Amino acid sequence: MKRKIAAILSLDVVDYTKRMSEDAETTLNTLQRILDDVIRPLVHENKGRIFKLMGDGALVEFVAATDAINAASQIFNQMRDEDVTLRGGLHVGDVISKWHRLVRRGRECCVAPSVQRAYWKLSHQQDSC
Repeated sequence: MKRKIAAILSLDVVDYTKRMSEDAETTLNTLQRILDDVIRPLVHENKGRIFKLMGDGALVEFVAATDAINAASQIFNQMRDEDVTLRGGLHVGDVISKWHRLVRRGRECCVAPSVQRAYWKLSHQQDSC
């Protein structure tokens, strides 16, 4: 198994469950269009690789943090006119590449919860200033 440092961009949809309960077909069609027309091209342009898709999100690997930041910035800029809000976070750390998946500390890479917790803490710290 090969160890490496990677930048992992976590993206997910705000209010996904609510949107799905209100209009699942429109939500899925909109998310597929955003994935095909916005996220995939910008990830590719910035030398990234989508390694995991979930119903409401994606995990994207980049070799360099600057590429991940550039991709995220471009994705969020293009999302300004959309009716969908994305949330994102970035994690840089040691991962193991195994079976075309990324593994961190002996388990499949799952950085989204820790990134979201950090985002929540940061956003609440800024609100209290």
